[in-house]
Amino acid sequence: MPFNMSETAVMVIYYAAFLGQIYLLSHYFPGRFIARVRYVIDNFPVKEYPKLYPNAGPNFAANMAGKLKLFRRVNNGIAIIGLLILAGMLGSGYRPDPLGGDEIFVMFYFFLQFIPFFIVAVKEHKQYKALRAAFKEARRTADLRPRHLFDFVSPVAVFTALVCFGAWLVYYLTVKGWDQPWEEEVYISVGMTTGMNLLYAWIIARFIYGKKLDPYQASKDYMKTVEAITKVLVYSSIGISLFHITTVAADEYALEAFDPVLTSLYMQYCVLIGFGVMLGTAKVEDFDFSVYREEGATDPGA
Repeated sequence: MPFNMSETAVMVIYYAAFLGQIYLLSHYFPGRFIARVRYVIDNFPVKEYPKLYPNAGPNFAANMAGKLKLFRRVNNGIAIIGLLILAGMLGSGYRPDPLGGDEIFVMFYFFLQFIPFFIVAVKEHKQYKALRAAFKEARRTADLRPRHLFDFVSPVAVFTALVCFGAWLVYYLTVKGWDQPWEEEVYISVGMTTGMNLLYAWIIARFIYGKKLDPYQASKDYMKTVEAITKVLVYSSIGISLFHITTVAADEYALEAFDPVLTSLYMQYCVLIGFGVMLGTAKVEDFDFSVYREEGATDPGA
């Protein structure tokens, strides 16, 4: 066992990591998402805020309630699958392969957990598309104040992301050998990690300098959304680099048995950063929903 740890201690770490993944991705954040959606539907109904629901049909609230229940049940089912997998591991006396490779199963289960959220993201994209199609304001207003990257994220965070990427690249290429011909694995790792960071940079620039996805959204709310997205992607870049450094170190020092744990913890980090920052920075309770009200309607909160 790594670090001369007892087999029991290693397995406790395994089960603790996987239980955390099940709880966060299939229970806690689905619950937070459902509460967020219910808050909007309950406090800003279709009749008073029709612009918010361009594709709302008859019995919209009841249909959404049913979809949220289905979303909860699907996530509960995925959580049960995860618990059954852990029970099977415990009952069969599973032990991690000291040469690694078992992390692939952690990733497969993560992708299963991600499916409900992917479907939600597709629905959200269609919602934004419908909002833009329904936008018929004669005069469009825009916030003409110049926007800059450091308006949304601290220079320290950006600098840390760049340093972490550089540290991973130097460490990885040092391990692989600067004077050795690059194998296909090196090209793929360097290309994918660099490409992902460039994609993050492009998305950030798109949100900072591009048009709003939701044309009705108040400028201050959009700024909060941009801040959340920018922070999520910068922090995710830091996480990717640190994860790659730890996995390379695990391979270098014969600690591959911990690869599944490292992978699970990294997935949880991504979810905590993604959902946590978005829910904490772009709080739906603070949004200005008056922009979605029917023309001529009186805002009860005014």
